Amino acid sequence: MPRRVLDARLLDAAVAAGAQFHRATVAAVSTGATDVVVTLRGGGTVRAAVVVGADGANSVVRRSIGEPPNRDTHLALAVRGYMDRPPDFRELLIRWHPVARGVAYAWAFPTADGHVNVGYGAPVSEPPRDVRRPWPAPGLTESNGLDSHATGGWFSNCIGDR
Repeated sequence: MPRRVLDARLLDAAVAAGAQFHRATVAAVSTGATDVVVTLRGGGTVRAAVVVGADGANSVVRRSIGEPPNRDTHLALAVRGYMDRPPDFRELLIRWHPVARGVAYAWAFPTADGHVNVGYGAPVSEPPRDVRRPWPAPGLTESNGLDSHATGGWFSNCIGDR
C-alpha cells in the first residue's frame, strides 16, 4: 500500500478512536508527571497523555526525550518506486547481495492496484566489528534469494545486480 494511503488510514483510525490531530512543526517535547507537553514552532503548546514520535531519523521527539541519534555505524539507504505489473508477476521476490559494507537487498512485489513495488536497500556505513558477518550471512543464501531465470530475467533487468 502506498505510504500516503497507509498514513491516511492510520490518521482516520486514530481520530475515530478519539485522538486529536494537529498539523504543526514540533519544536520540543517535555514530559511531566501526568502528561506530555509538545511545544510548537511559532508558539503554542499541546498537552496529551501520549505522543507518538513518528517524525523520522532526525526526530525532534527522540532528541527531546534524551534518546541519542542513530550512530554513524547504523546508516542505510533504501529507495522504492512503482511500475506497471507484468501479467505473469504474482509473487514477492527478494534478492540479497554482498556489498563492501554488509548485505544489500532488492525487492519486488505486486500491489492490489496492478503495480509492482520495486526497491533497493543498502548500508551506507561500515557496521560495527561485532555485527559483521562473512557472505553468505546465516539464512541469506542464493538459494532463498531471487532466481532471475525463473522470472525470465525480468527482475534482474529491472533492478540489475549492482
